[in-house]
Amino acid sequence: MNQYEFENKIVGLKSKYQEQFRKIFETNENFKGDFNWMAFLFGIIWAIAKGLWLVSLVAILVAVFTSGIGAIFFWLYFGFRGNYIYYKYQVEGKQVVI
Repeated sequence: MNQYEFENKIVGLKSKYQEQFRKIFETNENFKGDFNWMAFLFGIIWAIAKGLWLVSLVAILVAVFTSGIGAIFFWLYFGFRGNYIYYKYQVEGKQVVI
């Protein structure tokens, strides 16, 4: 994907996401994004609002089958990788879980 195609995919996003997505794109995905407090605090609700249904479904199933213990992992996961999973969905159209 070239720079022009990339810029067309991030048009209309909030500036904080555009900035994060540019950093991810320019580093060939070596940079995975900064900590996302909204994703950390709201977890599954944040992911569903962003259209990330697959990772939301996996998080719910893990939380149910581990009696909530697995939810702690996903809170941290959404915080540390929220920008990256949203980038993969928004730019590449892929739903990633891990």
